[in-house]
Amino acid sequence: GEEWKWNNFDFFIVVACYLPASLFSGGEPPVALLRLLRLARLVKLFKKIPQLQMIVMGLAGGIKSIGYIVILLLLVFYLYAIVGITIFRTNDPWHYRDLQTTMLTLFRASTLEDWTDIM
Repeated sequence: GEEWKWNNFDFFIVVACYLPASLFSGGEPPVALLRLLRLARLVKLFKKIPQLQMIVMGLAGGIKSIGYIVILLLLVFYLYAIVGITIFRTNDPWHYRDLQTTMLTLFRASTLEDWTDIM
């Protein structure tokens, strides 16, 4: 069946790993990406286990909803950034000088990343 293609692919990667590094211009064989492609064999597992396939399909369907949540969050950040610029620009021009810096300041405050620097 289809297994001989994967076996040939695996054989090619193993042989390429054992080639001397002096044959390649970068010093080592460029097979790291091909090693990652070997993980594609796990896709066959999804077809054999229906429960796992249902979980993966649910996660894939949820990505669309996560996109809408991100858009909503960016809109809220945008609105609060405009309010922050109008209120705090005169007191703290370093953190509230323009829209991009203000949105970064809001993100830092909301994730508690070095929030004491903002205070």
